[in-house]
Amino acid sequence: MATQGGPAKYAYCIAENEEASPWGPLRDGDTVTVYGGEGPHNVNDHVSTTASGILANVADTAVSLGSNVGWYFSQAQLMVVLGPEHARTIAGDGFTRADVQRFVYENARQPLSLMRLGGMYGMQDWPAWMNATTDPDARLPRVPSPDDIFVVVAGGSGKHSAVVPNCTFSRAVSRSIRPA
Repeated sequence: MATQGGPAKYAYCIAENEEASPWGPLRDGDTVTVYGGEGPHNVNDHVSTTASGILANVADTAVSLGSNVGWYFSQAQLMVVLGPEHARTIAGDGFTRADVQRFVYENARQPLSLMRLGGMYGMQDWPAWMNATTDPDARLPRVPSPDDIFVVVAGGSGKHSAVVPNCTFSRAVSRSIRPA
């Protein structure tokens, strides 16, 4: 158990809305991905009409000081769950899944001066180059690479999406659910 618990400590499931995804499913075939995530953080964006507008809100939601993502850098991953309406807008601007991953990777950052104020600063497992950074305005990545950001489309109508930071010392694993 932990100091503060929640349903994500045990299990919850997000089913992809493959029919609404402009990029297809996260993995091909009948596959399940197990990911140790916090509860979903809502991205409420009824105003943005562009990919960059929606994804700026996604990136901002992903980097709160109290989130687990980024402190255990070597295992840090992030799941972005786009609602169908947000996904259509983003794809309509010509963004591929890889473009979404790159945008979030490059923008889900905070200045070092802000990161030093809270969260788990001082207990992180950052690589040497990040620990050596002294520029208070440096915006450090929260995951090792764009490939550590999983982008899925789920849910129904409405201009809501979600960010699911990881919260465990683990990496996502995908497996086929078809019998061998």
